[in-house]
Amino acid sequence: MIVVDCSLVADLLVRPTSLTHVPADAEWLAPALLETEIVSVVRGLLLGGDVGPAVARAVLEDYMDLGIEIVPSTPELRSRMLDLAHNFSAYDASYVALAEGLDAQLWTRDRPLARAAQHVVDCVLA
Repeated sequence: MIVVDCSLVADLLVRPTSLTHVPADAEWLAPALLETEIVSVVRGLLLGGDVGPAVARAVLEDYMDLGIEIVPSTPELRSRMLDLAHNFSAYDASYVALAEGLDAQLWTRDRPLARAAQHVVDCVLA
């Protein structure tokens, strides 16, 4: 079981060959926040002129094809996110709290997040 954050998923969508060392049978999970963050990344690419509307929609379809299990928020998860408020943004805390609650690894491309998260969960800077 692996909790993946937006930095990793977005990079994978933009550069599909960028992630080659994930176990083939790994189950990917993420908090519900991931879906909004991915749309935000694609929106930025679209508005920045990096992709057109058809490619933007294709990227979103590619995201859906990844089969990431979205874990809905719970009172316990939100409470733990608040506990982490001094060391993480609310966004990053959602990934850290989920990984901690599931006793799963957290995979990210975000170096500062990985550095801080390693004190809470098993974190892989992928």
